[in-house]
Amino acid sequence: MSRENDAIEFPDVFIDVLGEQEITSYFDDLRQAARVVELRVKGGAVDYSADGGHDLERCARDWASEVIYSLQIVYSFDGVVWCDTLQRVPDGTRVVRLQSVR
Repeated sequence: MSRENDAIEFPDVFIDVLGEQEITSYFDDLRQAARVVELRVKGGAVDYSADGGHDLERCARDWASEVIYSLQIVYSFDGVVWCDTLQRVPDGTRVVRLQSVR
């Protein structure tokens, strides 16, 4: 049992579902304003994620072509490091965003 002063503070989590045009704008925004730190790609629901060998351009193309099932992007924007996880859902792309603890 944890005491009150030992409570763990979790970062705020932001969740939204983006449509096709919004996800295109999302990748454009990353290209223009962010510094990508890490990309982790998952090809299918039961595949392991992989890093290395991917850049943002390739990930954007593969996402549009539906080659990638989910994608995790760690990036720096305005001095803050963020981690976005993108996952395909029936009505678009679910984006889960949190401030990274790196």
